[in-house]
Amino acid sequence: MGVSLIQDAKNVFLPNCIEEIKKAIKENDNNEVVFIGNISRDGMVSEIEVLTYGNENSAPVIMMDVLQADIIIHNHPLIEGEEIEYVLRPSDTDISLASELANQKKGFFIIDNDCQYVNIIYKPEPRYFLNEDEILSMFQDGGLIKKNISGFEA
Repeated sequence: MGVSLIQDAKNVFLPNCIEEIKKAIKENDNNEVVFIGNISRDGMVSEIEVLTYGNENSAPVIMMDVLQADIIIHNHPLIEGEEIEYVLRPSDTDISLASELANQKKGFFIIDNDCQYVNIIYKPEPRYFLNEDEILSMFQDGGLIKKNISGFEA
C-alpha cells in the first residue's frame, strides 16, 4: 500500500467542527453529507458549513459554493467490518472532483461518519492573512503611502 494521508481528525479539525460534522451526518441517517470549510491561521479547519445532503453512495456538489471556501469535505459511511483505509479510499468520482478543485487551489478531504479520521486527498496551500496593524500603518502619517505618494492625506 502507498503512502497514506489518513490522519486523526483531531489534528485537522477544531473540536466544534467535528461536532457539527457528526451532528449533520447523524441528521442525514449516516448517509453522505458534503461540507465546505475554511482553514484558520494555524492550519486547522475552523469553520464548517453543510453544503448538501445525499444518500448512502453520493451527494451533490455545488461548485459555486465550493469555490468560496478553502476545502470541500464529505463522508464515506462506514460499513461494518471494513478497514478505515478502505472506507476513506477515494472513488473515481472523488479523484476527478479533487483534481478539478486542486486546480482551483481548493482542498478535498474524506472523513468517516464519526469524524475520527480524515483522508486528505489534496491539502490547499495556506492563505496569506493580512496583518491589520501593518495595513493601518501604511495609511498613517509617515506611513508607506504618505512617503511614496505626494499629496496623500492621512
